[in-house]
Amino acid sequence: MKNRFPLLFGTAALLLAATPACTDRPEVEPQPATDLAQPGPAFSLQRSFYYPATSVSSAIGYAPAELYGTALQSGDVLSFSFQQLHNPQQDMLTFSLDRRPLPAALVGTYSLRSTAVPGGQVGVRYAFTGRAGSDAWGRTYATDFTALEGTFTVSSYDADRRLIGGSYRLLVPDAADPLNPALDDQGKARCRITVEGTFANLPVR
Repeated sequence: MKNRFPLLFGTAALLLAATPACTDRPEVEPQPATDLAQPGPAFSLQRSFYYPATSVSSAIGYAPAELYGTALQSGDVLSFSFQQLHNPQQDMLTFSLDRRPLPAALVGTYSLRSTAVPGGQVGVRYAFTGRAGSDAWGRTYATDFTALEGTFTVSSYDADRRLIGGSYRLLVPDAADPLNPALDDQGKARCRITVEGTFANLPVR
């Protein structure tokens, strides 16, 4: 009896040789993994009191982990708040922007509105709380009753993710000493107040 296996193997080899190679298909390059995680909000805030008569200054800068901020959209008004996380009254700032006259992208530098700059685009309020032992006292400087100046800058705005970033600088050129707890400002040393900071990846709620 003749052996048929060589014929079968030979036929199979011919069929395999006639089969189109898989390499005729386009190759798909592997894609690198995309990191969808976004960095969280980040803040900085520094404040200084400078006394021109004596050239003495008192300053503080907060670590990013000590700070907290919000951005809220209500109608046409975009409001921001920045403060110390564990002691929010020590240095607290709020800013408000009417979006109607601003560019849709929001990016730009805008003047703070005050009694000295009534045409400014940004309303501002700065509250400081001083402490000595168990005693505490507060000072407030705001658009409606303070001759302040400064800017609020929006450097980035992602409308899809609703994330905003920028910086601010507030200057009160001539104020009664905020560290003096006396209610009467008469006789207090004169002081120049500067508060500045940055914010990044801040969600607009």
